[in-house]
Amino acid sequence: PLDYKILPEETRKTSWFRVLRVFGRDDANDQPKSFDNSWSTTPERGPDGKITDRGRKQIAVGLRKCNPLDVHYIGDPMLSRVKSYEIGALVDLTVGLSNYLNTKLGLVPEADSAVSEEGDDMDVRQKLFLEMQRYKNTIFRINLRFLADPRNVILLSIIFWFVRRVY
Repeated sequence: PLDYKILPEETRKTSWFRVLRVFGRDDANDQPKSFDNSWSTTPERGPDGKITDRGRKQIAVGLRKCNPLDVHYIGDPMLSRVKSYEIGALVDLTVGLSNYLNTKLGLVPEADSAVSEEGDDMDVRQKLFLEMQRYKNTIFRINLRFLADPRNVILLSIIFWFVRRVY
């Protein structure tokens, strides 16, 4: 994200927290070090994926750090933003074609009219969570988004060229 800032090493850990670590206690962990077997570099998160207050405290103290790669997309992955390795026009085309095929074949339930009316009152995060729940409840659907990757376009072009040469 654009507003993601890395804290300098000097400000990440103060001497007070070093003293707490020497005595076997971390203020951010609220438990003795000897019992903390699950030490990792990512902060504590709740069941919904959000960073908890304890996780925020761990980041502020410098015990844990946030990596932009650890942030997962909330919502339907087929409807996510265009990735750096995808062709934008092909993403729009393939996602539109996938949605059309899924609705025509009845693979994806259509959005309820009550949900779409409530959609005006919901904020973006609630809409994305609702979208993610709909995605998780879908058993099977057609997703042609992989065709927007240039590597796949080149591979399909080579296969098409080879098939035309042979036959």
